[in-house]
Amino acid sequence: MGKIKKKGVRLYFYRFLAALTIVVLLFLSGGGASGAEVSPASLFQRRSWAAMDAFYSAGRPLSPMDHSLMANALRIQNRWAEAVEILERHADSFPAEVKPYAEMTLLLGYENLKRIPEALKTAARLEKTAPADLRYYV
Repeated sequence: MGKIKKKGVRLYFYRFLAALTIVVLLFLSGGGASGAEVSPASLFQRRSWAAMDAFYSAGRPLSPMDHSLMANALRIQNRWAEAVEILERHADSFPAEVKPYAEMTLLLGYENLKRIPEALKTAARLEKTAPADLRYYV
């Protein structure tokens, strides 16, 4: 019974995280991207994963939001190792209001990669610092 409840809570959290990502994207993009615009946000909204991979690896300067979008795109595709690498490398660049959610995604990545000591350490930190709406899932 406990496993079923935990799995249900995790599924609910993934849905919450996906909805939150979309809301943040819309807020940061000013309500949506034009059809001609090619940006990580527009590619993410269209779920154009191959195009996002190409954009991200093209060697151009990227913003913290671009890194966050790429990590979330990889998470959605269950490419946890790559998502964790991006989140670890760019953790200090995320705005304060985004950091707890990036850390939660990192925690889920550690869990999926069976990096249990790192997951527990991240969970302990989040339990103390995460906003109330996120702390419920830690």
